[in-house]
Amino acid sequence: METIKLKVQGMSCSGCSERLKKVLERQDGVTLAEASHEEDNCVIDFDPARIDRDKLVAVITGANFTVEE
Repeated sequence: METIKLKVQGMSCSGCSERLKKVLERQDGVTLAEASHEEDNCVIDFDPARIDRDKLVAVITGANFTVEE
């Protein structure tokens, strides 16, 4: 397992944070996701054999948020 912390823009309320958390946790290989609109970030625990950083970023951007590189 690995943990990654990403800077995410576009979350304006707790509903946004919760939506992003649910989208991430539905992905194969993600075991836990926490998103914070106050801190503009998300922390994701995942299995790198099943999902990688690029796919996580694609999922986040597909949910209409922006990941700062």
